[in-house]
Amino acid sequence: MTQPCPTYAASISVSPNPTCLGQNATVTFSFSGGQEPYSIEWTQEILNNIPNNYQISVSPGSSQTYEIFSTTDDNGCSATINSSSQATLIVNPNATIIATSINLCEVKISVLHNWIYMNNGSSTSTIDWNWSGPNGLFQHCKIL
Repeated sequence: MTQPCPTYAASISVSPNPTCLGQNATVTFSFSGGQEPYSIEWTQEILNNIPNNYQISVSPGSSQTYEIFSTTDDNGCSATINSSSQATLIVNPNATIIATSINLCEVKISVLHNWIYMNNGSSTSTIDWNWSGPNGLFQHCKIL
């Protein structure tokens, strides 16, 4: 007598999210129930005999949606595919600094922990700049 398959679900997540262009992110496949190992068909390929919480490193050139299309556990049972079987990794472009009308010999620009630090090396001169970014971001800044 064949036993019916128990209900279980497959999910996918990405971390860190968002990430920067050229940096790696981790895709994690998780299962709630079923019997290890699992086989899955997802956006990139078919993976066989993977354990719960299996991880793959990715580094896409732009934002990417990853999706589990189907999965089967060791007993041949299929998982429930729902909204948690899809995850979008946001890839932000790297910052570009373009200097105009500025003597770069007098200004020191450094980036630390995603912050931009500017030092003009003098308390008597002023640095005035415009900052623009994604989604219409615009900022006018001044160092006195």
